[in-house]
Amino acid sequence: MLNRLLSYISYGSSFCGIEVNTFDASDQFFAITAEKRKQEFEKFDFYKEDSLAALSQKVGKNRHAFLIINTDKVLVKEVASSFDQKNALAHAFPGLSSSEFFFEVVKFSEKTFVAVCRKEEVESIIRKAEVNHFHVLGFHLGFTSLKALLPSLSYDELPTQRFSITLENQEIGSFSLNQENEHLFCHIQGVEIHSHHILALSGLTGPLTNSKELLGNTTATSVDLKKLFLEKAFFRNGLKLAVTLLLVIVMGNLFFFNQFRKKYQQLDAEASLISTQQRTIKTKTETLELKESIVKNILNSDHSKSSFFINRLVSGKPPSVVFSEIHYQPLERNPRPDKAIQYRKGTIVLSGESGSKEAFSQWIETLEAEDWILEVTILDYGMAQTTRDLFHINLKLNEDSKK
Repeated sequence: MLNRLLSYISYGSSFCGIEVNTFDASDQFFAITAEKRKQEFEKFDFYKEDSLAALSQKVGKNRHAFLIINTDKVLVKEVASSFDQKNALAHAFPGLSSSEFFFEVVKFSEKTFVAVCRKEEVESIIRKAEVNHFHVLGFHLGFTSLKALLPSLSYDELPTQRFSITLENQEIGSFSLNQENEHLFCHIQGVEIHSHHILALSGLTGPLTNSKELLGNTTATSVDLKKLFLEKAFFRNGLKLAVTLLLVIVMGNLFFFNQFRKKYQQLDAEASLISTQQRTIKTKTETLELKESIVKNILNSDHSKSSFFINRLVSGKPPSVVFSEIHYQPLERNPRPDKAIQYRKGTIVLSGESGSKEAFSQWIETLEAEDWILEVTILDYGMAQTTRDLFHINLKLNEDSKK
């Protein structure tokens, strides 16, 4: 009971195992999350992503996880079971420096498998995981962690994403690259699991076990990672407890002393609300009056000019040109309560139809020659029907010209 309580305080009820492997020269990430209830895992969720960032978005940030590093930078070799740890490593990888490489050795009755990876590669993956909001609790290399699951696997061959592993009498007999990307669905304690997620499954229990069956130099680093997480968790939980106690104290003070200040706070809040409403009303009123003044000024100052310009346009157009819309000083955008009115000063936008291209061209030339027009821009001209063309033009006006 005490162990379960300590485990819950340290890790919570949600666990995550992540396998990092390589497929078609790119890293892939297989993950499993599950809830731990009464010493059993339930509510499994399975994920497959091409990046830790995408995986973090799916499983949730600030989650602790145990890594199974199985990329193409991890080398695995098979040696005879008669070798001890030191001799197995030397026989599998002669001259390999344990100061530059992480290695793990898993022994069976007939064979021993040795997995190695450069420390800088492992540390790079752990850093990337931390950057993407995973708290790494430890790691294993290759398929060494699979030994803990062998009693639950009753298959002759187990195809993972990278390796196809042959099983004999609950032991690993051999392995080869899974070049055909084969897979199967395993049933473990009533849960159906894709075989490519098996190694991620072995990472679920990584934080809770201290496997003595795996030999190598990865244990110290995993212990340090777990210790760092527990220190952070202790600080985080202690901070939460301190904040909770502080809130309880504050709430107690408020409960006992609030009655003496309640009336004052109520009156002060009402006064502040009234003052705020008055300022808001005043501001909106001033804004509205300013906009009304601007509109009136525009209408009063430009009324005679607009009449002049529009009369000249209507009287000077050829019969084949029909106006559908005339906009004098059109708005730049719809008016907004919190923005100044924006319009195109000294501009007329015309839309309509023309029944004669020649007459339309001559009319445009006439407009360009007018001293009250600075510039004529044809915004659009195209056929709408067999005999009529639509047009859309912009006139830049010389508002200083004589009527």
